[in-house]
Amino acid sequence: MGRQLPTRLRFKLWIERRTVQVSLLQKPRHLRMGAERGRYIYVTRDPIDTIYSLFRFERSIIGMVDTDLQTDFSEFVDNAVLRYKDAVYFDYWGNLASWYPHHSDPNVLWLHYEDLHENLERCITKIANFLDISLSQELMDLVLERSSFTYMSSNIRKFDDRSSQIPFHINILGRQLEDIDSFLTPKVRLGGGTVGQGKHNISKSTFDKFESVWDKVIKPVCGFDNYKQMRVFVGDK
Repeated sequence: MGRQLPTRLRFKLWIERRTVQVSLLQKPRHLRMGAERGRYIYVTRDPIDTIYSLFRFERSIIGMVDTDLQTDFSEFVDNAVLRYKDAVYFDYWGNLASWYPHHSDPNVLWLHYEDLHENLERCITKIANFLDISLSQELMDLVLERSSFTYMSSNIRKFDDRSSQIPFHINILGRQLEDIDSFLTPKVRLGGGTVGQGKHNISKSTFDKFESVWDKVIKPVCGFDNYKQMRVFVGDK
């Protein structure tokens, strides 16, 4: 039986760990070795939805119930999302800003999460064309089936997040590796991945923080006032 830390302390420790983890995983394009070679499928999502989904998922990992969501989300945004240093960013914003100038590169296929939700078949066709894959109806049907919630929820271990969760359970909660499976939170879950859920569940002050960072980091790169404008422009190309 591991140490039982207060839920609020677990939340703060997780925020600190997430800040480090994001800095390691979400490298800007210019710091990713070989970015000019190979082919890249870049999928982006509305920043508020992205980070709200991450917040809800990680709250479930540490066992927090959905109480006082707006206050907790504001704290999460302040400490684990809006931090950046000088002109080098290691987060959602810097990653997006570093890749946007390459959205039309011949070795980059830029997709939006919302488009995958609205018309998955069309996006699969785009991906197949980009990768020079001959897409038969049989293959299309298979990809659609394997992309469905029904399939993924029946094969949770194929889509889990073990590598992210295990260090927290061991190092923070003091659990043993052989006991961790029963505590892991599945990535595939009802209510997850909902388009537009972020804007309906955050305070105006937190929303304003997102807009402020967009204006400071993303707008100078793409020229658009918000994510929606950027999505329409790229989607029409």
